[in-house]
Amino acid sequence: MIRKVCLEKDLHREMRYWLLPRDLPLPPAFFAGRSCLLHSINSNPQRTWSPVTLHLPRIHTKTPRPRSMSMEQKSIKSFFKPRDAPPGNTSHKRTATSPPTTSKEPAAKTLKSTEPIEATLSDMKAQSTAVSTQDEHPQPAITTTLHLKYHKGDIFAAPQHSLLIHACNTQGSWGSGIAAAFRARYPAAFKIYRDYCTKTHKPTTNPVPTGTCLLIPPSETSNGKPKHWIGCLFTSAKYGKAKDSQAVILGNTGRSIKHLLAAVKEAERDGRGVNEIRMCMINSGKFGVPWERTVEVLESLTVEEGWKPAVDVWSVD
Repeated sequence: MIRKVCLEKDLHREMRYWLLPRDLPLPPAFFAGRSCLLHSINSNPQRTWSPVTLHLPRIHTKTPRPRSMSMEQKSIKSFFKPRDAPPGNTSHKRTATSPPTTSKEPAAKTLKSTEPIEATLSDMKAQSTAVSTQDEHPQPAITTTLHLKYHKGDIFAAPQHSLLIHACNTQGSWGSGIAAAFRARYPAAFKIYRDYCTKTHKPTTNPVPTGTCLLIPPSETSNGKPKHWIGCLFTSAKYGKAKDSQAVILGNTGRSIKHLLAAVKEAERDGRGVNEIRMCMINSGKFGVPWERTVEVLESLTVEEGWKPAVDVWSVD
């Protein structure tokens, strides 16, 4: 019995046959790289074939390196761009002598040679960096605190429609200190204040809440009387020996001045303007609170939108 080896060559796809004895050993290199079929041939006349498939691994050889092209071949290859060239291959770009393209897509906008390309790219990068930095780290809102400006002289010698501020009790009394001077110069304003404390509110059953204010519009009608706004800050419930403690008075001062600035904003919204704001050294007279402690409270107040940002503090020479 002999065996017939059918070999299929990889390169030209040609079929080659060898009739070899069955007992003849064949080296593995004989089948390397080819698809092989071993067929057993019987000695009978019918030549019955019994195909046996043999699976052998293929040996991959290295592709030979192409020979270098001449300068003439390179120029011809760069002139004619192949259709199946990859989009990122830069070796097939057209030169300046290539015919114009017939594509319907709009041409990309190019910069002139005189335009500062590097500067434009750096500006775009800086703008994108600034936007991203601004998104990641938003700028905090700017806050303004109340500003005090000091003057020496007569607080009552103020222009028309100025606001004069002093600290008051909730009992309806302007009997001593700077309050007595306000009572002598503005009797109509004092009446409004007293009615507010004793009629609108009751000192014993429903007193005026401390930490609030009373904004009195210009109410003097006599000839020669100044037209001033009067601001009453209710920093203490009572007066004299029954006055509130310094800590309570300071707490009421911050709330009452904020209430007053908000009331001034509402008055100006209604068309009644306030020229300037003057204030004496509140709480430092009959209430006995050191002025420095009151200053700390006033200068720590945050000015909201529409409020007067500054107050003029007047003292006697």
